[in-house]
Amino acid sequence: MDALGNAVHAYLSLDYANLNDDEQLKVAERILKNWGMDSFIDASEVLKAGNNFQKYIDERYDNYKAYKEWPIFIRNEENQVIQGWIDMLLETEEGYVLIDHKDYPGSNPEDRAKLYTPQLSAYKEAVEKSTGKPVIEILIHMPVKGIVLKLQEEENLVGAL
Repeated sequence: MDALGNAVHAYLSLDYANLNDDEQLKVAERILKNWGMDSFIDASEVLKAGNNFQKYIDERYDNYKAYKEWPIFIRNEENQVIQGWIDMLLETEEGYVLIDHKDYPGSNPEDRAKLYTPQLSAYKEAVEKSTGKPVIEILIHMPVKGIVLKLQEEENLVGAL
């Protein structure tokens, strides 16, 4: 499952929206082959996941800038170092939308998503401290399941969108 997740993540980290359908397919096929996943999932399914997610973002957010694989590094008030890569960060007029891709084919994806609350809360803190702008939403995209979950930090709950 980790290799499949890494392969899908590799594709989603690309600027695939600027490629034509044939180019997207060739790239997805090459990524799946490199990860040894070409016999487990068809490249067209990876394209579908990426295109569906792009459509979701385009329909939900106006005038955004997207940053993929955005590096963060900050030391918090407890003197802990927070370092990582944000899968996708959208900059909107209201603030940032932090997006994390997680592949999880099992049942109860909401429960699984809750496990990432500490990581994503740390990323939120880093973005807000370094930019001075708020993170207005934290989304967990599960491409294998074809869902997006919104992390609601105040209540420490996850609800399907």
